Amino acid sequence: MGVYEKAVFYHFIHGLGMLIVSILRRWEFWPNRRIVGMLAAGRGDFDFSGSLYLLAVTGVRAWGR
Repeated sequence: MGVYEKAVFYHFIHGLGMLIVSILRRWEFWPNRRIVGMLAAGRGDFDFSGSLYLLAVTGVRAWGR
């Protein structure tokens, strides 16, 4: 259950980051396009929270990073 809660927390932080970046980008305040692209692509979301979701559901320790 602790692994699942950590995955939900990482997912929440990633969603919050996407919200902040989208607001800053709308005002054209955000200078770094690479960060915007990476958050929009969802790579960090899969890498961090996705692997923990798999670990929590399957119990296979190899999924934890």
